[in-house]
Amino acid sequence: MRTTIFLLFTLLMLQRAAQAQSDTLPASPTFGPYYNQIGVDLLPAIITGGGGRLGYYQIEALYREHQPNGDLRIKIEVNNRNYFEGFIPYPDQLLPGSTLEEQLYQQNDLFPRASLLFSIGRSTYRLSQKLPVYLGADAQAGVIFTERITYVNDRPLEGMPSGFNDIVGSANHTHILGGLTPFIGANIPVTDRLSFSIEFGLPVLYHTGTTSYITENGERFDVNISEFTLFDGRPINDLAIFYRL
Repeated sequence: MRTTIFLLFTLLMLQRAAQAQSDTLPASPTFGPYYNQIGVDLLPAIITGGGGRLGYYQIEALYREHQPNGDLRIKIEVNNRNYFEGFIPYPDQLLPGSTLEEQLYQQNDLFPRASLLFSIGRSTYRLSQKLPVYLGADAQAGVIFTERITYVNDRPLEGMPSGFNDIVGSANHTHILGGLTPFIGANIPVTDRLSFSIEFGLPVLYHTGTTSYITENGERFDVNISEFTLFDGRPINDLAIFYRL
């Protein structure tokens, strides 16, 4: 709730800034002598500052170049988001020696370590009376680095503490990600060089790769992962600040 209120407050401030600039907005989406923009996405910081929690870190660097036929867009993103949330390489196995009071399970879990993503796309402007509104699409490609950890999990009776008894093994894996994100957004000028943008997107992602697991008998096997993800639950694609060069 605090995150939502904080985000709405931020959007209200941006809208007021846009209204203050409405008398000087250009009649067409030109930027005078400034055709290049560099920026950063502020949304992760806003969510965290508003008391929310992303569950992962995310850093985005943005570049846009204004061209006659539409803006060229480039984005580089680093995060440790779990793209395989809910995926289980191999079912948990009850180990010999377990009792009713202390049940020992061997588990294989896949943990995110880092992801490096690159996006390139185009946008075209559709002017409203107050804001330069744009729409377009970005194509994404990247690599996802994960670690598979196999461990023994102590699951005692309900109400008693649990814990990890032993790590059986681990392995690092690399996965490939690709996708397409159609979007619509608004550019909000503050000064001749400084502007904000808010953007809504619908990402369609595909990630594929190989991970591994260890059975209760100590045997290692590989398993392929290929998944489509439609819309990641966050309607706001970017809330960014830009500086024109």
